[in-house]
Amino acid sequence: MRATKRTHSQATVTQHVSNHDSLKEAQCIVSRRTRADGGTQYLVKLGEDYNSSWVDEEKCKEYLSDMINDFNSKYSKTSLKRSKKLTQSATKELKSQGVNFSIGPGGDKSMHHQFVENIRKHGLEVWKDAHADGNCFFHSVVFILEQIGKNKRKFTYKTLREMSCKTLKKNLSEYKEFLDEDPQEYLKYMMQDGEWADHVIIQVCAEVLRRPILIVNSDPWNELVFVKPRTTDKVHGRAIILGHLNNEHYVSLTIKIPEI
Repeated sequence: MRATKRTHSQATVTQHVSNHDSLKEAQCIVSRRTRADGGTQYLVKLGEDYNSSWVDEEKCKEYLSDMINDFNSKYSKTSLKRSKKLTQSATKELKSQGVNFSIGPGGDKSMHHQFVENIRKHGLEVWKDAHADGNCFFHSVVFILEQIGKNKRKFTYKTLREMSCKTLKKNLSEYKEFLDEDPQEYLKYMMQDGEWADHVIIQVCAEVLRRPILIVNSDPWNELVFVKPRTTDKVHGRAIILGHLNNEHYVSLTIKIPEI
């Protein structure tokens, strides 16, 4: 299995930016967090697309000192304390909805508040958390299919991954332009258990299921991604609705029923 994991292409929060070139297209700093070891990182919005990355404070000071000053001037200690309280409240709410944060107690919680805001806005809540074993996308999709009684093909997370990869292999020429590496190499690692789903395999999965997939992300500038089968006359049934918690872990979402 590769050491480098992937997330949805338009919802990517990578772990490191290692060189100056990667920061040339930086637009702004949108958040700040404290690592488990006490160090500080800033969430940097990169380029005109939706990608963002957590960057160590030392590197930000080296290349983005003006942006740090702008960010710090906007967010006083009072507002940061308020942000921390909102994050704690959001984490508590997610726990009440069954999210067990299996990435561990030291996992990043800085985007919990934005995620809760995004799903609330669309009248949704967490239906079920998925195992954080690298297969969370497939676990979440299969759970929803079973709950709505539409898993006629008896997919498991393994067989859904296998079918998606087989479909991709059969139609590889149609997807080559969306891959930034050798297609055969991509297929090789995507077939491995635990490899994170990315934008290509999610698109193929929608084709396999003939269902649209709606993804609610954890950032404010790209909160919704709608993936639909390219052949619209083959679409049937309700959409699969997933949450992308911290833009690194998928959970199943459902419509929230108002309390009476």
